[in-house]
Amino acid sequence: MQPLPARIHQRLRSVRRFRQITFVLAKYGFGEILARIHLPLHLKAILRKGFQSKGSGPERLVLALEELGPTFIKFGQILSTRSYLLSPEYAAALSRLQDRVNPFPGDEAKRIILEDLHKVPNEIFSEFEEMPLASASIAQVHRAR
Repeated sequence: MQPLPARIHQRLRSVRRFRQITFVLAKYGFGEILARIHLPLHLKAILRKGFQSKGSGPERLVLALEELGPTFIKFGQILSTRSYLLSPEYAAALSRLQDRVNPFPGDEAKRIILEDLHKVPNEIFSEFEEMPLASASIAQVHRAR
């Protein structure tokens, strides 16, 4: 089977990512906002799932941004410094993203190494600790030799 042309491959990745963003926002109770956007029919079905979200709006927004990854976390960090745009509750919750980002699992770090370097960690390092030393919005540090 031949690989897909680059343009089609990129389009599929974009569609998958848009679907993921829609799903995560609906999951955390932002379906009412999504309902106002002209979404394709197959994505509107996600909104009908009726997710039960817990927590305040600001808490749910932080969780959604964390789940969506580094770019969204960075966006939340920038928003947190613009208190004139947000209520104090949202600004305070988003400020949590400045220095308390949850680390992603060690298996995910190994997958990223494989994707970027085309080798598994034990082919590159004699030791690789799955528990991160530190994590931030766009990076995570692991001890390795």
